[in-house]
Amino acid sequence: MSRPPRTIWNIAANTTGTVVNMLSGLLVMPYLIRTLGSGTYGLWILIGTMTGYFGVLDLGISAALGRLIAAHRARGAHENVNVLMSTACALLLVVCGLVCLATCLVLVIFPRVFTVPPERLWDVRFSIILVGLNLALTFPASIFAGFLWSRERFDLQNAVDVPALTLRTVLSLTAVSALMPLTSLGVITFAVNTLGNVARMLLCFRIDPGLRIARQFVFRDRIREIFAIGGWMSVISWSRTLIPQIAPTLIGARLGNAAVTTFTVGRQLVTYTNIFANSATQVMAPRAIVAFATGSVATQMQLLLDGGRFAYALTLFFFGGLLCLGMPFIHWWQHGTQDSAYMLLLVLMAGESLPMSQWLTYSVLLGANRQRLLALLAVVEGALTLILVMALVRDLGIVGVCIGTAIAAFLTRGLFQWVYGCRLIGISVASYVRRVFLPVSALASLPIAALFVATVLLGPTTFVAILLLGAAYAVLYALVLGWALLGYARLRALVVTAHLPG
Repeated sequence: MSRPPRTIWNIAANTTGTVVNMLSGLLVMPYLIRTLGSGTYGLWILIGTMTGYFGVLDLGISAALGRLIAAHRARGAHENVNVLMSTACALLLVVCGLVCLATCLVLVIFPRVFTVPPERLWDVRFSIILVGLNLALTFPASIFAGFLWSRERFDLQNAVDVPALTLRTVLSLTAVSALMPLTSLGVITFAVNTLGNVARMLLCFRIDPGLRIARQFVFRDRIREIFAIGGWMSVISWSRTLIPQIAPTLIGARLGNAAVTTFTVGRQLVTYTNIFANSATQVMAPRAIVAFATGSVATQMQLLLDGGRFAYALTLFFFGGLLCLGMPFIHWWQHGTQDSAYMLLLVLMAGESLPMSQWLTYSVLLGANRQRLLALLAVVEGALTLILVMALVRDLGIVGVCIGTAIAAFLTRGLFQWVYGCRLIGISVASYVRRVFLPVSALASLPIAALFVATVLLGPTTFVAILLLGAAYAVLYALVLGWALLGYARLRALVVTAHLPG
């Protein structure tokens, strides 16, 4: 029996990792909210938000590294791998030091910006130190994740991430101290992530015994090569780091810590769906780079259309599921304490509907070296998000924050990116609508309508009822769209052809 293509393993591994990530959040979040209280849990979210701003210091190095290695391997220049890895590591060690210094600054600023009860002051300080140190060490360790990405070894990446996430979940549910809960969460985060970083490093050296990271492989000309891509990738990275922090920061400052928790409940479900759609499609991202490097326009077109159908089908699957089952699920999940998050969920999901469907378009644009355009779009999204959120939060409160965030995402990462991707590959917008949006929407409406009717008639309130309805919906959706729209032959062509060289 022949071994299934690596891409099938990668999709399965990424899907498994995403499901475990979702289950972890679904278990840990309500437990921590119930155990710590909305105010203390809001402080934990804000600590992650403040330290998360340091992600901008990456300067796009880790994102550029994987793409450069993939491109050099496609051209047969394997000798450049050690030089790229060593040079990137040297740059990210400098970033590591800067993050440690910035963490000291947050220790001073945090209690002055947010409301910290006196009895939680030292707990917050220790937690900031641990979370900041964890982030600092993550930067140099990210070169190994980039190496695995360039080799299309998403299976190995998830072989590390899934056990690490499982361990973190178990510890979060069993080892959080009542006296210093935030410090306990910081220790768990730091310890588990460090183990994962070490495991990824060992795997990289195992799959490539010739891999070397040393000072003599650090070259200035490679710094220029990295920043030729990384300079614009850093802007994209900044947007992914900063934009998600805008809403909780303004909510925490204007509306209080408890409002941050309500917002996080709604946003978390949208984040999970985005992660799922991204992980299911990004296993094909390295080949978009190879397609451009080898001049294969046909492969780029195939990725844009067939991949676009797949991504849009996933988007509608999640949108329909959350529309129908979101309210009963949140009520069960949060024990009836966060029902108002359902409206926020729908607003945010509407804003992400088009961007989620364009993950393959994003990969094609990156593969075609359109980092500058994507970076400019990221800047526009950040500015637009800030302007809209500040304008709407005064009159509409937390709902206004969600509306501003949704509009900015829909226009920049959705509408403009989609139109430009079509023009780049030579597909008219009308043709894309006719070949992707219309058939997928028509077919998806059937299982979504069936789920809506079933939800109205049955009114599920228990986890078992919600699970059974969701499972039936998933099976029906897969049968209708997986076979009627794509078909076995096209699915196989999508995951088997244009594979990276060994």
